[in-house]
Amino acid sequence: MLKYSGRAAAVLLAFAGGPYQSFALEEIVTETMIVSAARIPVAENMASSAITILTRADIENSPATFLGDLLRSVPGLSIASSGTTGSQQQIRMRGAEANQLLVLIDGVRINDPAFGDEVQFETLSLNDIERIEIVRGPQSAIWGSDAIAGVINIITRGGSDGTKPLSVFARGGSFGRINLGGSAGYGGTAGFFRFSTSWLEESGSNVARSGTESDGYENLTLSSRFGLYPGSSLRLEGSFRYLNTDNQFDAVDFAGTGLPVDADRNTKTEKLYGSLRANLELLNGRVKQDLLLSYADTNIKNFADGTDNGSTFSESFALRYNLTLIPVAGHNFTIGIDHETIDFRQKGEASFFGDPNQNQEISSSGYVIDYVGALTRTFSLLASVRYDTNSDFSNVTTWRMGVNVALNDGRTRFFGNAGRAQKKPTFTERFGFFPGTFIGNPSLRPETSFGYDVGLEHRFDQHGMTLEVIYFSARLDNEISGFVFDPTTFLFTAANLTETSHREGVEIMGSIVLAEHLILAGNYTYLRSQQPDGQGGFEVELRRPRHQGSISLDWSPDNLIQINLSLDYVGQALDRFFPPFPEPAEIVTLESYLLGNVSLRYKLDERIQIRAEIQNLFDSQYEDVFGFNTPGLGAYVGIWADF
Repeated sequence: MLKYSGRAAAVLLAFAGGPYQSFALEEIVTETMIVSAARIPVAENMASSAITILTRADIENSPATFLGDLLRSVPGLSIASSGTTGSQQQIRMRGAEANQLLVLIDGVRINDPAFGDEVQFETLSLNDIERIEIVRGPQSAIWGSDAIAGVINIITRGGSDGTKPLSVFARGGSFGRINLGGSAGYGGTAGFFRFSTSWLEESGSNVARSGTESDGYENLTLSSRFGLYPGSSLRLEGSFRYLNTDNQFDAVDFAGTGLPVDADRNTKTEKLYGSLRANLELLNGRVKQDLLLSYADTNIKNFADGTDNGSTFSESFALRYNLTLIPVAGHNFTIGIDHETIDFRQKGEASFFGDPNQNQEISSSGYVIDYVGALTRTFSLLASVRYDTNSDFSNVTTWRMGVNVALNDGRTRFFGNAGRAQKKPTFTERFGFFPGTFIGNPSLRPETSFGYDVGLEHRFDQHGMTLEVIYFSARLDNEISGFVFDPTTFLFTAANLTETSHREGVEIMGSIVLAEHLILAGNYTYLRSQQPDGQGGFEVELRRPRHQGSISLDWSPDNLIQINLSLDYVGQALDRFFPPFPEPAEIVTLESYLLGNVSLRYKLDERIQIRAEIQNLFDSQYEDVFGFNTPGLGAYVGIWADF
């Protein structure tokens, strides 16, 4: 099966050479197991959800350095970047909020309680990433809170994935960028180990529309993954990841223009993730146990003019356990238990408006029953139900049901997925405090959503052509708004809304082999995302383009050279602008734009290759967030060496 480049159209779910050969999951012909589509790995051609897979080849063919830039071309995802390299990047899946998308690295949840349960995609270097699974649609029945829109599962590089024992690289170019790194590892039948590191320093570009000050960025990433296999039935694995970043940014001139203005502001962030995992198989694989222990720690410190301007901290411990029973081949029943405890702290200077200093803790547990089965040679079923208990707010029941049908000797596939999902309130929404502007609401209830999607995929006999069309729809209840005016305190607060928000759209993906070694791929997403306007009607949700699409062309005439050209189109979107007081907030338009990227790889020999990259080929001037400039044309060159 050909794996087409994921830069523009991602990787389509093509069948691996025909219909199912038997009812047993282990015997279904497939190249790929999807780790995040159920409580156990599922064969790619049995998954009932819309899935995109990005491989190491896709990463290497892309000019992206950080994960957020790589995901720009994935269908169903929209990116809102508030400036230059290192600036905040919010990623919304199918119109959902940025914190309604769950992200995992080697099984560790990295949705950050110290950052409103969002993920700082702009900090995640691609250097050590082997594979990315993007599962769209409601997944809370499997993963719990945050998975309203879907799941992004990131798998880092191990020691037995074909990588060389030692690899180093050096890259540099526009905006004063210097990027150095490497990895070392070992892999064998008894286990593996790999350690990776990367350092990036950049002077950046000017974020504000006025002024000349560039906003710089520094990022140090250390990571490792290791495994030990003491016997054929027992596997022990672990992972570690450390991030240290320093991001400069501009202040907002609330008194004058209401827009960003040059200022001495920066945020220093430290993150630490770790996991230990054990897999045990008994009775010839009919009983499987999986235990994962994970840890996440974040320290975010803000500075203004060189002085402390407040900090947030979070620490979480989590346990995930699966017991899978296979009484009959092809029918997998999994009982799962999850538990998580989170500590949250906020520090700041007390003032007339109040004291922001606080220390909060919550815990939650989830109980899951999950079924994955091949009912016939062409029909598979996935079903899950989950009950979550929470220490501080109401408990929630979620579910998921999915089907997958193979037709036309496996060349055509129909799939559908429906479910109820949930998102628990964030610490900021419940306890956040910003002097003179916002105070949290500890009485909030979890947000809930019902969503479904249906898709049809066909693999044509000629030219390696594939086409996939997906329709999706979701409604959101108990939505939490952080812009509710409290007449008793004269501050804004958070509250559950009584009305329902609606999101629906279409995703179209396709690829074709134009000639030997020349592949064209593309995708288009139409999104209609509306929320109540408070007056009995609906309004378009902000920072969500209605039209978005990508095209990529991959050419590899021989094993020495690889060229990728990609075009990303982002249609018009709306945003909110806050002019100086007493003028009211106003809705503004973010204009459409086109980004071009070029990546070239050339092998000097089996060990050394040169890479050259151009980002924003047309030097497009665009804004994802109103008033925040983004970088123009950038060119980079680097050398990679394997030993």
